Formats: sequence, structure tokens, C-alpha cells
Amino acid sequence: MEKNNKSNIIIAVIFLVYIFLTCLFTIKNNYLELRKDLRTAIKTEKDLKMIDRVINLRDRVESVFANKIALKYDYIDIYGLVQQVQGKKIISDVGEGMDVVKLSDGSLAFIYPDRDVTDWINKVTETSNYATKKGIYFSYVMAPWRINENAKLPFYLEDYAGDVSKRLLSGLENNNINTIDLEKRIEIDKKSWFFASDHHWTIKAAFNSYQIIAKQLDKDVGINLEYDKLTDFSIEKYPHSFLGSYGKRTGKYYSKVDSFDYIYPNYDTLLNVSNNDWDKEVSNLTGTFENTLIYKDFLNLNADTGRETSVYYTYTNGGKASIKIKNHNANNNKKLLVLKDSFAEPVFAFLSLNFNETRAIDIRSIKNINLKEYIDSYKPDIILFIYNPSSIYDVTFVNYKWE
Repeated sequence: MEKNNKSNIIIAVIFLVYIFLTCLFTIKNNYLELRKDLRTAIKTEKDLKMIDRVINLRDRVESVFANKIALKYDYIDIYGLVQQVQGKKIISDVGEGMDVVKLSDGSLAFIYPDRDVTDWINKVTETSNYATKKGIYFSYVMAPWRINENAKLPFYLEDYAGDVSKRLLSGLENNNINTIDLEKRIEIDKKSWFFASDHHWTIKAAFNSYQIIAKQLDKDVGINLEYDKLTDFSIEKYPHSFLGSYGKRTGKYYSKVDSFDYIYPNYDTLLNVSNNDWDKEVSNLTGTFENTLIYKDFLNLNADTGRETSVYYTYTNGGKASIKIKNHNANNNKKLLVLKDSFAEPVFAFLSLNFNETRAIDIRSIKNINLKEYIDSYKPDIILFIYNPSSIYDVTFVNYKWE
């Protein structure tokens, strides 16, 4: 009994020393940020009461320790390994108040509740009707949902995102709106549609989706499509290099580490690309597809060094509020407008190769945009909404002004 007590004491001491050293190195690594927070709380927030300043400082310090704690990813990896050994199918509350679920094929996913889609149907219909009135071609493009017959949920769980997306498409079609349901049309093997550790589709699936959309636009609008075959593009493979958004939450031992395919044109391209935080240009580049739309530094990341970003954003450094692309080698004068989520990033990058001008905007990142005024100003020939089913749960995508 006495021997057990000594062992427990030793373990407790080691644990406390480990926690102390973790806190010490976290403070050391984030000293300047913590010092700035302390000064802000004491000196600059003069209108706040002392208790409010203390609470504010506490929240800032908690944020540092939650997001920048020393050995953060080691903790996550070890925790995920324990869950893997125990055969757990759910890792709870890993971010955004949601659980990560392991599917039957070993890939990871969030699951979503049911949702009414009336607000989406009404807003998209209004936009489509206006575009049609102006002689602008409009189509709503729905990306597939990752949970399917090849990637099933545990029997005791339910997900509704797939059904919600189908109801949205059905409602739009009932209103005579053009739709492209990619789930029914993607030609590559379903097993390669999605990354195992990330919520995005693979670049191969995005490229095949580009082919489908471009061919449909060529048929309906006549964009004089030239380069849509995979033989028109080169592929560089980066095996086991990508730990995606789910994998970062659960650790590299619980999730599969994904491979990444970088697909780019093997013919001459000349683009001018302006990246904007909506009202402020952050970069302006002229050159080839690879030198203007591709962020090659991301391709050098791996499962460990890429934890703070995403190899997926190799294309267009995803997340920019507004991207404007001028194609100097275009064989037409047509202008494309894409309303996007992150699934659309590689797709509109490929589509831009077939248009004189392409603009892509993320409504979430733009304050008080009046989409009707934007359309009137830009005067596009084609408008595409490109979203994945989980985006339907974010009402900000359709919260744009229309007056």
C-alpha cells in the first residue's frame, strides 16, 4: 500500500512539473503578446471599470493559452492516439461546438441537424430572376456531401446536410432556376472525392467539377472551351503531406494523413490577379497561372509544419474576400462572377482560364455588400453560386443587401 502511495506521489509530481513547464514555455513563447494585453488592460481601456479590465485580461490570456500553448499539437496527437486505441468513433467538442465523427472508410466529418431552406431559396431565386431579366446566365452549383454509401456514419448517428442540400436544389428547380448537382455528375471514383482528414474535396474532384461546369457553360452560353481535359494539365503529387481541418483537431494518429495533387496548366497562360480584403487590395500579380493564383510555399508544408494553415489553400490562398482575375489569353470577352465558399477556390481558378475576366467574392467577408449594385456595376455575362451543403447552415452567405 505504501509503495502504491509513493508511486502515485511520484506520478503526481511529474505531472505537476510537466504542467508547470508547459505554462512556463507558453508564457516565454508569447511574452510580447501577453505584455501587450496587460498594458492594454491597464492603460488604454480607461473607460472600463477595474473588474471589467480584469475580466478582459483574463479572456485574452485564456485565448493565448488555448490557442498557443506550448506542445499544443503534441497534446492533441496523444489524445487522438488514445481515442484511436480505444476505438472511439466520436471526438467531442473539438471546435465550433461540434464533434468530429469517424466514418466507415476512416475519414472524418462533422454532422449537421435538419434546417429549413426557405431563406436560401427566396434569396437565390430573387438573384436569379434579376440576372435573367438582365440577360445574365445564372446557375446554382452544389458540391457533393461527404457522407454517402462509401463513407457511412455509425448506425447510432444521423446527419441531415445531404437531405438539406437536395431540398434546396429541388426548391430552386421548382422555381425554374438552373442548377448543377455535382454529386450526380462527378465522374471520378467516390473514394477520391474528399480528403480523409479535411472537410474539403480533393483537387481531383474540384478539377472534375470544373470540367462539368465548363462543359455546361460551353453548351448553354458558348464560351469556346479550349482546355478542359486532364491531358491539358500537369499533376505534381505530394504523398502523405496534408493534415486537414479535422485532423488538426484530432491529431495525426487518429486521422489519416492525406496526399495532395497539385494540378496546373501545361499550356501558356498570362493572368493579372488582384487579391482584396474587399475594400483594400493586398496583392496584385501578373504572370502565369502558377505565379499568380498558386501559393507554392503551401506545397512545401507537411502534416506537422502545416498545422497553422492548409495545403488546400495552395489555390488562390483561399479565404480572400474578393479576387479579380484578368485573363490576357482568353479567346472571348465574357465575364464571370462567382459567389463562393472555400470549395469554389480551385474551381474558379480553373474556370478563369476560359474567361476574359473572373471575379469571385465571399459574402461572409464583405460588410453590407449590395449584390444588385455590384452586378449592375460589374455587368457579368455569367453568375455562378458555388457552395457545399454545410454552407447552407451559414446564413451570412445569403445575407447580402438587395435593393
